[in-house]
Amino acid sequence: DAIPKTTNYTNTTANTQPVYVRLENIDNAACFDASKSFNLIVNALPILKPAPELEYCLSAANTNPTVNLTLAEINISDNYQNELFKYYEDALNLDEITNPTEYPVVSNTRKSVHVKVFNKATLCSRDSIELVLNIATEDDNDYNDTQTPVCDDFTGMEASDADQITLFSLNRTAIVNSINPPANTNVFFYESIDNRANSTEEIDITNYRNKNLSSRNDINTVANGVQFPIYYKILSTINNNCQGLGLFYVEINAVPTANQVAELEVCDSTNDGDATNGIAQNFDLERQTQSILGVQNDTDYKVTYHLAKTDANFANAPLSSPFTNTTRDSQLIYIRVTNNNTGCFTDHTSFNVIVNKLPIANFVEDL
Repeated sequence: DAIPKTTNYTNTTANTQPVYVRLENIDNAACFDASKSFNLIVNALPILKPAPELEYCLSAANTNPTVNLTLAEINISDNYQNELFKYYEDALNLDEITNPTEYPVVSNTRKSVHVKVFNKATLCSRDSIELVLNIATEDDNDYNDTQTPVCDDFTGMEASDADQITLFSLNRTAIVNSINPPANTNVFFYESIDNRANSTEEIDITNYRNKNLSSRNDINTVANGVQFPIYYKILSTINNNCQGLGLFYVEINAVPTANQVAELEVCDSTNDGDATNGIAQNFDLERQTQSILGVQNDTDYKVTYHLAKTDANFANAPLSSPFTNTTRDSQLIYIRVTNNNTGCFTDHTSFNVIVNKLPIANFVEDL
């Protein structure tokens, strides 16, 4: 059958279809030549992957960074080895990038270029496709600063206030500003190198209570306590494969020791005009000081005595000697021991001042 329409003809056999030609004499159709034919060949267009991107990490030392755009070709087409790629600054393909292997970029700033892909054999091509460049800096940071030390604390749920566990309320904004990460990055904080490497158990340094330090091998003993690092990771928001690593130090100052001491006892007296009221005016509280401090140097520590637990905690209303008890017979005295150098204190020790009754000698007849 003759092909009825030879313009805008759609082939019916994929890729290659033969077409046979019959040439007839107009006046006599019996005179003809049907020996000629030709092929209709449909060349394949490149098959492009959707939304290609180029991930690239730059060294922080590179002050004039460039990237090799051709590294993205494997992300654009699976058949990239048999295809030709041309790169453009614009979607209309008017401004060609003449040196795609050294394309200037700005780190940590998202950028797009456009790529047109040609079949090498036939130069058939599709419309250009957008290539997103995710370029970031990989910059280890040497911040290494030491934060203001904090005192070991006691929550009531722990064994003591000397367990090297305490609460840190660090100024995250100030620390990040001191780290000075590149633009378009986030900083994440971790308690160990392993956690940082695996991006697990991120900590909030504004409300951070450290774990038991006995299992760590990065603890240093310093003058007033212990020091250990907080590890951080700087990740680009443009390309999470690019990271910078660093650390800074925190310190826990030890609290003083307050030894438990014996009760302080005196006899009731008539100094106040009543020898039976259980009130004494001559308690020497400072007699307890040396026993409370033990081997600690009394020039480095201050011992104060208080009537209430809250007064001892806030260093309010310290008592002086000679002390007169305000509760008859026995009264609890709270002790506060403060390190003069660090301000760290303990207020968990107490003792009683006891007023012992005088014996009564009854009147008897002469014998």
